[in-house]
Amino acid sequence: FIKEHKNTSIITTIYDGCMDEALLKEKITLKGTISGENENNPDAVQLIKMHGSINWAYCDSCQDVQEFDLLELKKIYEDDRLSYPVLGICKKCGGLRRPLLVPPLSFKFLMFPNLIDIWNSARQAIDEADYLIIIGYSFSEADTYITKIISRSMSIKDRQKMIIVNTNPNLVPTLRERFSAHIDGFDKKRVLKVCKSCDEILLKILRSILGKKAPK
Repeated sequence: FIKEHKNTSIITTIYDGCMDEALLKEKITLKGTISGENENNPDAVQLIKMHGSINWAYCDSCQDVQEFDLLELKKIYEDDRLSYPVLGICKKCGGLRRPLLVPPLSFKFLMFPNLIDIWNSARQAIDEADYLIIIGYSFSEADTYITKIISRSMSIKDRQKMIIVNTNPNLVPTLRERFSAHIDGFDKKRVLKVCKSCDEILLKILRSILGKKAPK
């Protein structure tokens, strides 16, 4: 889908490397969320990891963040040439360096203030989107800031639609009521309910957006 629909961003709260690896193995260039690498490359894909990543390291002292090559790290680990470091030493200031992984807490920015730039990137991508396809995300109370970002975007862009792929039948009705309470004249049909497993339906949704074999 990304190869055929260039203007696509991926935003995730998961910090594993599965999405990164899938894109990199397809020779797709990623924009470096931390490093800013490939920022001006029109063909680079924006993968925004809002809760950190297993290949990011954060210094408690100087707040420096390093992004390491994910595939290289995986190869080293698979070959048993190096253990994945839980703690390390910052090369800039000598402080304590640890993986930048965010636990499910409400006040995440208090732990990692430099994530604010990443969240701003996510907000901008959501604001610019025509469709938000949300897969397996529960809109938990610990992530209210994400709900607020989406609610703000839906209120500004009255033609923006959200497709919720989730097996929980109660999620979409709850979201429709929540958005209706905060957005004047909100059309509940803008939140589309897809109560099926992702592996069953996602391919059909993406084909529909590309105009191929569109389902009802």
